[in-house]
Amino acid sequence: SDNQIGASIAFGLAYGGYGLYRGASIAAVQTDADVNVMGLSFYTSASTNTNNTVAEAMRIEGDGKVAIGTNNPDGSLLRVNGDVGISGELKVKNNTYWLDPDTTDVIAKLYDSSDDGGFDVYRNNVPTIRLHGNGDSFIKGGTASLVGIGTDAPTNAFHVKKDIDDFIVKIENDGNAAAAGGLHLDTRWNVEGNYPLKVTTNSESKSLFAIDAIGRVLI
Repeated sequence: SDNQIGASIAFGLAYGGYGLYRGASIAAVQTDADVNVMGLSFYTSASTNTNNTVAEAMRIEGDGKVAIGTNNPDGSLLRVNGDVGISGELKVKNNTYWLDPDTTDVIAKLYDSSDDGGFDVYRNNVPTIRLHGNGDSFIKGGTASLVGIGTDAPTNAFHVKKDIDDFIVKIENDGNAAAAGGLHLDTRWNVEGNYPLKVTTNSESKSLFAIDAIGRVLI
């Protein structure tokens, strides 16, 4: 069966009678039901106690797949169980996925789309945020999801807050058509008490003007 240990090479001080109790070792290991499929297991010990058994730190399967921190590459060419630090560039060709550690759900994906970059954030395996280098981008959270710019506590679906001595938001249409518009506001219900546009000042303590859903301008 799998995981049968074969011949090994031991490194470190020799302590008679302790068998595998040694500093480090490399051993042949069966990595498939077929006894002819063999890989290599690398054993190390971080303990100062010579009576502690060495532990498998890395395995190379018979088909070349590598597992670090685990003995199961789980179908990947390289599987790492633990934290990884990189102090240089990381170049990845093709897609990169982030998975939920407790399920198989995708939580984020960085991918190529016709030679352009795309980045998706998922909710229940469905993209809710997309940034696309040369295509449509969107934010569409759940019914209670709010988006804040300049604040981490948004109170509206889209909340912009910034302490600057200038206009906070600028909407500019640079289209060439004479019919190009500027700002389009739309609400679902055209009933009294619904305001497609409302302008206030001083933290909403004073109302400057409003347009209600039946077309009245309130100043």
